[in-house]
Amino acid sequence: MDIIEFVCPFGCLIKGSIGAAAFDIKANCNIKIPKGHQAKVSTGLFLAMPQGITLILRERSGLADKGITLRAGTIDSDYRGEVKVLLQYLPCI
Repeated sequence: MDIIEFVCPFGCLIKGSIGAAAFDIKANCNIKIPKGHQAKVSTGLFLAMPQGITLILRERSGLADKGITLRAGTIDSDYRGEVKVLLQYLPCI
């Protein structure tokens, strides 16, 4: 596949199942990432966390299996702004 496409009508923060250890963040816009490229993906999520708390973003194994990797993943407690996720599409074949 030469282009990976994310389609979501709105940004959201959800737990995928009752047993999920963490929340999933979805894009709040449609985006296409060509093979070998990266893109900053808008989530529509704004947070104000208490001092000393850090948000850690991790890729899901299902996305990693498709060649989609997360390029950065720490949001500090003093950050104020939209959470955007930097994704890279590097399929194996």
